[in-house]
Amino acid sequence: MKNNAVALMSTLGGLALAGLGLFPSSALVNYRQVDSRGAVHFWIASIYVLYLLGVYGVSLLLRQTNPRRSRTFEPSFLVLSSGLGCVVGSLLFFLITLYKPFADWQPRLLAILPVMLLCTRLGFWVKHRKTAGRRGTLLRLIVPALLIATLFWVHNNDFPTNFASAEARQQWACTEFSAYSSVVQEIRSCQPLTVRLGEIKTVAPTWGRNFTTSDPGSSGHNGEFTLQLIGKKGTGTANFSFHIETNVYQVKFTQNNKTNLLICD
Repeated sequence: MKNNAVALMSTLGGLALAGLGLFPSSALVNYRQVDSRGAVHFWIASIYVLYLLGVYGVSLLLRQTNPRRSRTFEPSFLVLSSGLGCVVGSLLFFLITLYKPFADWQPRLLAILPVMLLCTRLGFWVKHRKTAGRRGTLLRLIVPALLIATLFWVHNNDFPTNFASAEARQQWACTEFSAYSSVVQEIRSCQPLTVRLGEIKTVAPTWGRNFTTSDPGSSGHNGEFTLQLIGKKGTGTANFSFHIETNVYQVKFTQNNKTNLLICD
């Protein structure tokens, strides 16, 4: 397969995987409280890492299916050149935005795609014989490991994992989220929840969205929590979002694989 085709397919593969991060339900950035600018930075970082993972995955697949192994390419260097292309393309995208702020984003994206392809093409300058043997194997282990570790950190922060005790997770949340103590109090005083669970002892983050954004402007404080509730009569999971004020009002409560919408007055 020609190098231009490999560069094109790898770039498109990276864009396809990065596109997953555009969906709000993807929850790439999680288990943290940030300001609005920090939220954008983390989101960009996660999209960038997904793009590089997509480039690596497609290029590695094409390399393994290339019959001309002695003259093939090194996926790790394609990742590095693609990373450079993504940075250069992003700078070009913002420069075009400054020049024509009201232009549609589709033409701007089409304008930077050739730049990204050209930079990806630079990865073929490193000959495969320079990365053969143990050196190449080590590169193909280190590069994806670093990318996956970065994505894991963006998603999990210093959260003690969902396998930690509920008490440890609750303690962590009280430190991470500024308004978490009031969330616990409102959960414990929510009558529809206490009817089902009895006195609620523990309120801990669990699998799902646990992220808040603080903004001193009109957007205020907003976010979403997914919490494990442990009461005297049983356990369940509560999911709710909030805006401006951290109030527990409409709660999606799941118990025994059944979900109901509860209203906490």
